[in-house]
Amino acid sequence: MAEYDIRMVALDLDGTVFNDQKQITPRTRAALRAALAQGVTVLPATGRPLAGAPDEFLSIPGVAWALTSNGGCVWRLAGRQPAIRLPLSPAQGQQVLETLAGLDCTVDLYADGWAYTTAAQLARLETLVEPELLSYVRASRRTVPDLAAFAASAPGIEKFSCQFGTPAHRPIARDKLTALGYEVTCSLGTNLEINAPGVTKGAALLALARQLGYT
Repeated sequence: MAEYDIRMVALDLDGTVFNDQKQITPRTRAALRAALAQGVTVLPATGRPLAGAPDEFLSIPGVAWALTSNGGCVWRLAGRQPAIRLPLSPAQGQQVLETLAGLDCTVDLYADGWAYTTAAQLARLETLVEPELLSYVRASRRTVPDLAAFAASAPGIEKFSCQFGTPAHRPIARDKLTALGYEVTCSLGTNLEINAPGVTKGAALLALARQLGYT
């Protein structure tokens, strides 16, 4: 059997580390601990903001990093400090918001480890997401009076996330944003996630690997 020099293991959360009950099974936890004991860097690689990354994973001894916002930011968990930022610019943030204007969707702006939205959009979001995600949504969102104004001065836009009330509007938004060069992905049947051009989980992992001296 071939042997591999595995230095880093990055894991998605829902459906990968977590089972359908949003729990880490004892078998998975033991595998994570075994990898950490061998000196492997183990980290979550999620579309969530840091505020939504579960402590059940982050609190495992030896887990020192978290990739969030689909690669928009990598955090050093000691002190909750951003180690790698791959943000959208304020101008790009305004362009994304203008592209989404008039479409039937909620918009969350991820920055500084949180997801920001207006109170009205948060109330709407709570009616669109699956019930098992409500606690995550409520714990990770902060409200602002005006999302466009906030985007203009945000400390670094990690990502946008949208939930569509009208399903036919989602491919319209996807096609427009893709044509503009943004990285557009989806993790649910009703959502879109928008990162800066070229920013993916893979790009952020490579940046972390270089920082740790693995490449």
